[in-house]
Amino acid sequence: MAAEGFLIQDSAILPDGQSVYVIEARENLWGKEYYIRLRSVRAGRKEHQLNAIQEINQDINQGINRYANQFSYQFMTVIEDGLYYGDVVVTGWDRDIMDGDRVEIFK
Repeated sequence: MAAEGFLIQDSAILPDGQSVYVIEARENLWGKEYYIRLRSVRAGRKEHQLNAIQEINQDINQGINRYANQFSYQFMTVIEDGLYYGDVVVTGWDRDIMDGDRVEIFK
């Protein structure tokens, strides 16, 4: 079932504005193998979200809690066509990647 109005980070959209990479899995003799697939999408409106991240660090020696609030904006795009529920969208990478490349998933 195609996802309508699926919201993804702008960093996932390739420079052409019409493609993203998704991670797919296939079985082989040694288990699951993950690889990247280039997927054509139709991008819609852009949005932004303010994310508030609250980190609580407890200093046990002194018995006090310190709070650090961090705020960041995420710029998002609504994908109107081309993605499906359950798709794992690649939002960043640190080297050149191409359609069909094998990747490792770290949990």
